[in-house]
Amino acid sequence: KDMGAQDFMAENPGVKVEISSFPLREFERKLAVAMPAGTGPDLYYFDLSFNVKFIDAGLVANPPANVEAFIKKGFAEAFQDLATYKGKLWGLPYGGELKVAYWNTDMYAEAGLDHAPTNWDEVIDFGRKTTKYDASGNVARSGVSLRLSGGGSGIAEKFWMWMIPAGGTIAEAGKEAGKYHAAYDNEAGRNTLKLYIDFLYKYKVDSFKIKHDAEALALEQTAYFQRESWVIGYMKEHAPNVKYDVAQLPVGTRVGGPAMGTNLNVYSKSKMQDLAWEFALYLENEKYLKAIINDVGWLTSRSDISYEDVFQKEPRLRAAMTMPENFHGESYPLTTATDEIYTKLADKLVPAFQDASLVDNPAGIAKIISAAAKQTNDILKEAGAYGE
Repeated sequence: KDMGAQDFMAENPGVKVEISSFPLREFERKLAVAMPAGTGPDLYYFDLSFNVKFIDAGLVANPPANVEAFIKKGFAEAFQDLATYKGKLWGLPYGGELKVAYWNTDMYAEAGLDHAPTNWDEVIDFGRKTTKYDASGNVARSGVSLRLSGGGSGIAEKFWMWMIPAGGTIAEAGKEAGKYHAAYDNEAGRNTLKLYIDFLYKYKVDSFKIKHDAEALALEQTAYFQRESWVIGYMKEHAPNVKYDVAQLPVGTRVGGPAMGTNLNVYSKSKMQDLAWEFALYLENEKYLKAIINDVGWLTSRSDISYEDVFQKEPRLRAAMTMPENFHGESYPLTTATDEIYTKLADKLVPAFQDASLVDNPAGIAKIISAAAKQTNDILKEAGAYGE
C-alpha cells in the first residue's frame, strides 16, 4: 500500500495519503473508539464480520456505482459474498485466501516421506515419524505444531481450521437470515478436540514447552503446521535457507477450511469519501496487488487477472491461491457477537488442551464440547442472533 500511496500522490498533486498500521488487536481497539467518536479513518482494511457493528451503527459507506460495477466484474461470487451484508455491498474486496499446510521437506525426507499429509490418518502418522525427542523423552522438535495459547480468538480460529474438514463449524446460519447456532456439539467438534489431545498426550507430537507457529518453522523446530499465506513472506525474510513446501489442508470427512476475505472500507463520516473510494480502486492495480503478494505473502481476491508470473517466481503460493475441488468453505458469522464467541470458546479450549485426563476419555471430551457449544448459543441469544 505504501508504494500505491506514493504513486497516487505523485499523480494527484495536493493530495496527501497517510498510512498507519497496527497489530490486529490494537487496531480493533482503535477503531472501536474512533469510529463512534467521529474520528475514524477515511479508508480502512478489515473483514466483514468485524465491521457488522459499525455497519449496524451507520458508520460504513456503501460503494458508489462505479466501485460496485468493478466488484461485480473483477471478483468471484464467493468474495463478493464476503463483502455483502443484508443484501448490500459494504466494501471493496481486497485480500482473500485459503489456509494452507507448511511442511519441512528435509525433515520429511529424513523420515522417508515425500509428500505432505493428505488426510488426518497421514497427519498422525507423519507427525509421529517426524517428531524428535530429547534424552528424557520430551518433545524437542514437533511433528505437528498446534495453536495452544496466545491471543484470544486466534486459538479458536485455528481449532476451527481443523474442525471444518472434520464436518463441523463454530456457528452456522439458521433458517432466518442473520441468525446462527452452534454447529460443533457433534462428532466433528468432539473429534477435533480428541485430535488435539491425542497429538499432545497419546502420540506426543507436540508440546507446550517448545516453539510454535511460524517461528517454529523458521527455527526448524517443527515439521508441520497450518496457517495463512503470509508465512511464505515471513520465511523469505527470516529463514530463507529453510527447505519447506506448501500444501492444501488435509481432508477429514470433507475437503474444507476457512474461506477468508478482507475488504477496503470507507468511513461514512469521512469528508473525503469520493477520494477514499478513488484511492481504494487505485490500490487494486495489478502492480500493487502482485507487489504485496511477492513481498509480504498476503493474497488478493481479484479473479480477473493472471497470477502465473507470481507462481513462477514463488511456486509455493499456488496452493494458497488455488481452490481445491469440492471445497467447503466456512466464513465468520455476520453478527456483533462473533469476536466474543471465538474468544470465549478459546477460553474453554486452552484448559482442555492442558488436561491429559482427556486421553481416551470420550465422555470428558463430550462434556467440554457440549458446554462450549451451549456458551456459543447463549452468546448468540444475548445478541439477538440465535436461530435454529
